[in-house]
Amino acid sequence: MIIAIDGGVASGKSAVGKRVAERLGLAFIDSGLMYRAITRLAAERGIDPEDEDAVTQLAQSVQLTVEGDRVWADGVDLTDGIYDADFAEALPRISAIPGVRAANLANVRAQLVATAQLRDQVDITGIEKVRRYPGGLPVHIK
Repeated sequence: MIIAIDGGVASGKSAVGKRVAERLGLAFIDSGLMYRAITRLAAERGIDPEDEDAVTQLAQSVQLTVEGDRVWADGVDLTDGIYDADFAEALPRISAIPGVRAANLANVRAQLVATAQLRDQVDITGIEKVRRYPGGLPVHIK
């Protein structure tokens, strides 16, 4: 089973997703951590967030793994400081780059292959159909 929660920035997707996953006994992939990881790596490597090609190449070159509230890039734990304000300004720009979104989607799909996961972003819904329930809440069903 794959459950995707759609919503705007800071709308509570992760908070709801974590609770639903816990209640259903599912693992939870917070894709926001992946975008934060790419943003942090870009900053550490001196890559301009406006350079879509360079940021996309970076996103395609690293293997991201999210487990709970922790994120790794190529086996290196990036969790400490991942929410630092140092990266906040570049985060929306980097997370909007189509190549970064595609790379993160590939990372999420790779993690979904082995087990049922609950996902907090709409990216994964490209392989699912959408059903709306009362109140307009979109529920994505694979």
